[in-house]
Amino acid sequence: MALFDLFKNQKKGRDADAVTAKPARETAAAEARAREKQTTSKGEAKEKKQNRAVKAAVANTRDSAEGGEAYASIILKPFITEKSSFMSADGAYVFAVSKDATKNEIKKAIREMYKVTPKRVNILTQHAKRRFLRGREGVRSRPKKAIVFLKKGDRIEFV
Repeated sequence: MALFDLFKNQKKGRDADAVTAKPARETAAAEARAREKQTTSKGEAKEKKQNRAVKAAVANTRDSAEGGEAYASIILKPFITEKSSFMSADGAYVFAVSKDATKNEIKKAIREMYKVTPKRVNILTQHAKRRFLRGREGVRSRPKKAIVFLKKGDRIEFV
């Protein structure tokens, strides 16, 4: 039995050394990780500030652009169909717009691009259509349309 006790004591001694050495290594690694977090968080904060500044600058140029060039990303194209041509006789025009466009942005864009005053704007998003190609199923993108109603007497000419 004495032999087993001696063996147990040797194991306990090794574990005690390992336990005391381990926190020293862990604290050094933890300090290094903390330093990295501080430097990256400062860098990330700077990037966020720069991104905010860029977004604000883009918004300002969008409002101050002449001729509506800045609004070309909002109004993609006129939606010319038989139904929309009948609607245009009543003063309602249909446009394909970007997916993140809002009613107010569309009103501003129409006012700047075509020099007319929109009375109201209706927005509708069509559902995506399933398509098959070579036995694989895919999805055709869903367009977002805007129906723009103009003030009486205003017209838009599409050439």
